Amino acid sequence: MNFIKGMTWGWVGIRGQWATEEAKHSMKEMKERLAVNWTAIAFQGLQETAHSTEINYKSGTVVTDDEVYWAINEAKKLGLSVCLKPVVNCSDGTWRAHINFFDLDVPCEPKWSEWFESYTKFILHYAKIAEETGCEMFCVAVKWCKPIAVSRNGENLFEKYVKCIQVSLLIIVTSIKKAR
Repeated sequence: MNFIKGMTWGWVGIRGQWATEEAKHSMKEMKERLAVNWTAIAFQGLQETAHSTEINYKSGTVVTDDEVYWAINEAKKLGLSVCLKPVVNCSDGTWRAHINFFDLDVPCEPKWSEWFESYTKFILHYAKIAEETGCEMFCVAVKWCKPIAVSRNGENLFEKYVKCIQVSLLIIVTSIKKAR
């Protein structure tokens, strides 16, 4: 792999703001003025709160698949290598590091297993787009204050990824621990 000189483009991505002349100009300026050879095309899926288990990546303010395809194609036309980077955020403004559930399943309460089911669909949806479009890399970027359940549930996600996707995977997992 050659030296990577990259920059994130599109964050946070609002429906209707991509696939425009202004967005095209923005990406071109990034390439020409900063001399980047890579871009992380970053955008969000949204869940209502830090305790919600459904991730919306198809409606509302979330960029459309057509916009994601557009951004990848524009980057490729400019000669950029692409890292596709879908990220989960909370609609209520809570920092995503605070997405959290009980360690053990509690009846009638939201569960890590339910969240990971939705997260897996979200990630695999965009991983397939990354593969279809020839992205050089796919980034799973997560932050959690409480990584115990994450390791238990996350292994299944990465097993599914490895079985069906042929794109280099960059995993950024940040565990934020309180200072003692």
